[in-house]
Amino acid sequence: MRRLLASLVVLLSFLAVGCKKTDVVGGRTPVSNSMADTQATLDALAKMPAQERGAYMQRTHPDLAQRIVYYLRQRGKIQAGAEVQGVDFFFGSLNRVKAEDGTGQVVQGYFRNQLVARVRVAGLKDPIAVIVRCLNGTFELPADLVRAGMTPMGMQRPNERFTIGKGDNLVNHVGYRTAIELAERHNLALTKGKGKDRQKISPAEARRLESETDRVQVAATVFEGDAFDLMAGTYTPAPKKQAPPKRRSIKIRRR
Repeated sequence: MRRLLASLVVLLSFLAVGCKKTDVVGGRTPVSNSMADTQATLDALAKMPAQERGAYMQRTHPDLAQRIVYYLRQRGKIQAGAEVQGVDFFFGSLNRVKAEDGTGQVVQGYFRNQLVARVRVAGLKDPIAVIVRCLNGTFELPADLVRAGMTPMGMQRPNERFTIGKGDNLVNHVGYRTAIELAERHNLALTKGKGKDRQKISPAEARRLESETDRVQVAATVFEGDAFDLMAGTYTPAPKKQAPPKRRSIKIRRR
């Protein structure tokens, strides 16, 4: 009888462990914390009516697709030159989902009130799906996320090829964080302040100043004609303008 009871206790312990679900966002090592700033948006989305969520997210994070695609390219998840056709967003919870965490381990579990981005890349049969908050890759997502209870949040298409125009700046094309990433990668000077008070700063300081840009101007030094191709990962400085020829004075001798 004692042996039977002991066996039952062991069996129940295994069942309890087997039934314990893993939070694939908060309970695992993230692939990256670069999207940690979206947490406030996630909290707000969870509290508002479903019909208001899409507009709110597009208003607060209009460059979200740009940031996600840029990061996936740096990680080698999207090949150089591959065209991103669009990024579809969904918000909600799933009780059965597989995710790859920052250690490369694939686990099955759940997530609550998260944004999922599905990146459609030309030439790939299936989209690349990531949980935005931690950028952990997701697997076996239901074909119909709406039917699974998730809210469609619209689509963004990143502008990955652009040229700086007159009076233009990098943030107009890619958003603040990606602009800092590009400046760091291509050795573009970063500055804070205006006029005589302008001074060079490091990428780390530029990131720290993100929440203070309403009072401190932070800029990456670019020039009209500078061309960026994020698909290929290239930056082409504008051709230098040739200085006009100097006037040569001709002395006229008197006869």
